[in-house]
Amino acid sequence: MITRFCILMLVMKTANTGNVNPLFYLIHIKENLSPQMADWFEESKIIITDQDETMITCSIIDQAALHGVLSKIRDLNLTLISINRSV
Repeated sequence: MITRFCILMLVMKTANTGNVNPLFYLIHIKENLSPQMADWFEESKIIITDQDETMITCSIIDQAALHGVLSKIRDLNLTLISINRSV
């Protein structure tokens, strides 16, 4: 059985190979991600803001992958402030 983490890693690796055209998202989370939690979002850029909130920039190939990331945020019991697709 493939875990959600493995599926997300496969999606991120596929997005980086150029086989598909990923969309880039900026995800704003209320909590400050610890280094251990940041490991859950490999292949993403994580920035801690001055307000001790977290901004995650990631490339996502489709809606299913986006839901996977959102599920991971839920599973970590993080508070989602916003999610925006960038151009």
